[in-house]
Amino acid sequence: MSKRPNGGGAPCSNGQVTATGGFITNGAGGTVYYGWVRTDGQKTTIQPEPPIVIAAGDYRPHAVVSDQWTPQHSGSEQLVFVYPAYSVQGQSWTCRG
Repeated sequence: MSKRPNGGGAPCSNGQVTATGGFITNGAGGTVYYGWVRTDGQKTTIQPEPPIVIAAGDYRPHAVVSDQWTPQHSGSEQLVFVYPAYSVQGQSWTCRG
């Protein structure tokens, strides 16, 4: 995830947060449901993304849809796989609200 501004000195409205991610399956195939959980100190928002269909035997890396937004406060963002269930540790940023 890239984040601007960082370091807490600049206003949050001066920058965007861009979150990227990906996954590799165990080759079983199926549909992967996922989304982004955004927290900016004032509220938490869940940003669902379109599911990705994986063919059986597919072990290749797959990118997820990137999430880009302008937070109003310091916070964090986390990639969460709804099915099959798995979560990635969230990343945080600091800026002046």
